[in-house]
Amino acid sequence: MPEAGETVYLRSTGNLSTGGTAVDVTDVMHPDNREMAVRAAAAVGLDVAGVDFLTDDISQSHKELGGAICEVNAAPGFRMHAYPSEGQPRDVAGAVMDM
Repeated sequence: MPEAGETVYLRSTGNLSTGGTAVDVTDVMHPDNREMAVRAAAAVGLDVAGVDFLTDDISQSHKELGGAICEVNAAPGFRMHAYPSEGQPRDVAGAVMDM
């Protein structure tokens, strides 16, 4: 039995394909974090990218709270945006097509 307050990790990944969940945070993401993601995609020459950003609170600036990009993905999935576990669905595929 875990001790009270002890964190127990049941899986080492949070991917949707392994049972993870997707929460849309578009409307609460701090502009500094958004800008960092845009700059990271541009730095590797991508117009469309999935940027995995690690932070304790996406609504706070990485400049104040800390945080980092752990991956820039050249072939991001769209399912998590179209059908999030929580939050507003986004038509990112349509936006890419319009681009």
